[in-house]
Amino acid sequence: MSALSIFIDESGEFGTNSEYYLLTLVFHDQRQSVTSQVKRLDSLLEMAGLPNEKPIHTAPLIRKEESYFHLDLSARRQLFDKLFTFTRTVGIKYKTFVYRKREFSENYLLVNRIARDLASFLRDNLVYFQAFDNIITYYDGGQSEITQIIGVVFSASLFEVDYRKVKPIDYRLFQAADLLCYMELLTIKDEDKKLTKSKTLFFESRRRLIRTYLKAAWKLRFK
Repeated sequence: MSALSIFIDESGEFGTNSEYYLLTLVFHDQRQSVTSQVKRLDSLLEMAGLPNEKPIHTAPLIRKEESYFHLDLSARRQLFDKLFTFTRTVGIKYKTFVYRKREFSENYLLVNRIARDLASFLRDNLVYFQAFDNIITYYDGGQSEITQIIGVVFSASLFEVDYRKVKPIDYRLFQAADLLCYMELLTIKDEDKKLTKSKTLFFESRRRLIRTYLKAAWKLRFK
């Protein structure tokens, strides 16, 4: 039996508090175990004295918010780099749908567009998905619109889908999805020339952000 895990995360919301909306799907073939990589990441965090009891949440980590407020820049960079290395080498690929919300006059138009784009992506890659005996989606249920889209679109496009509501702390691959979603957010902000100094400071410079991190992340894009 072969199974495909799909970890789903988003950036933004359907109100007026964000300029962009991104939906990221991370794909993992369960025939390729990630147990050793997860244990290694946990061990590295423990040896470095970095937080390991909570999920690594990329946006507040970079912005020095929430549980990362007490960590200095060096510690936050270490935490990010260890998760980034795990993400880059664990054997996953991802697809991100990116939207500029100003292009949608009503929320329902954005929701409809996401559903259409996701359905089109699944249809275009149906041979890949049908090669698996089972597909398991993992989502934390953070936004009801996404929960509904996942249920309707996956059920209509694929035969065997198992839906699981999860907590980010339980899966490092869910945290990898969060990181990759944020990398794509930085990508579109850079395209729109809206990267802030605080974000480029975390990566030392815009040049290093692109050359060291974004380009490495882009290599994992689903093709």
